[in-house]
Amino acid sequence: MNHKLEIRGVTQVFSSEEGEVKALEGVNLEVRPAEFLCIIGPSGCGKTTLLRMVAGLEQPSSGEIILDGKPVRGPSPDRGMVFQEFSLFPWRTVLRNVEFGLEIKGKVEGKVKGKGGGVSGKKERREVAEKYIELVGLRGFERHYPYELSGGMKQRVAIARALATEPAILLMDEPFGSVDAQTRNVLQEELLGIWQRTRKTILFVTHSVDEAVYLADRVAVMSARPGCFVKCLEVDLPRPRKRTSVEANEFREKLLMWLSLERSKAACIF
Repeated sequence: MNHKLEIRGVTQVFSSEEGEVKALEGVNLEVRPAEFLCIIGPSGCGKTTLLRMVAGLEQPSSGEIILDGKPVRGPSPDRGMVFQEFSLFPWRTVLRNVEFGLEIKGKVEGKVKGKGGGVSGKKERREVAEKYIELVGLRGFERHYPYELSGGMKQRVAIARALATEPAILLMDEPFGSVDAQTRNVLQEELLGIWQRTRKTILFVTHSVDEAVYLADRVAVMSARPGCFVKCLEVDLPRPRKRTSVEANEFREKLLMWLSLERSKAACIF
């Protein structure tokens, strides 16, 4: 099924000791089915806030977020989220970490259908978890604990856990920001492979221009706070992409131009 995400006129205002802070104002965006869309912008422009609202972890002050024609009111298995930090349970093995989302999904579906114990049995959860562990290249590490894994491996577990619930859309908040450059490049390539095989819609927040150029179908540029989208650029480069190609460098320069304009505005604000 093709899934469509729409963000309509979203504004977010937070209260602080100094008064109200407007993080986002009038944000509009349509994410195409099976699209890989990167969001980039100055620090503090509301990228993570927007992603959390799409995930249902926060509610907008005004406006609405629509997924497949239905408003987002809270968290749901149809939206999988991968955070920058390695949000794994240290007392669970790789297998049990990946199974966690399936357990929650089973309980939710069980309540909806009036079956208190959930709809996903232990054997089914294990089979699904093992499938996604293999997909992210961690077969053989099912019984390992997070402390036994490298940073890149931990993030692969987080991605497998998010994918295991078969979400309509995958939300990623700078997922590779805390690993070294070499590991980051490897994870980018692996994520593209997963995306090409699963055709999941991906909404990906990043601070890296190079990462956006390498991964995205489109790059949405946010303004300085209060954040809104000022430009959405089509990345019309063939895949697989060469990071150092003339075309990639030309697009990188175009994206940097838009970002420099917004960063200069942010400097004036602060």
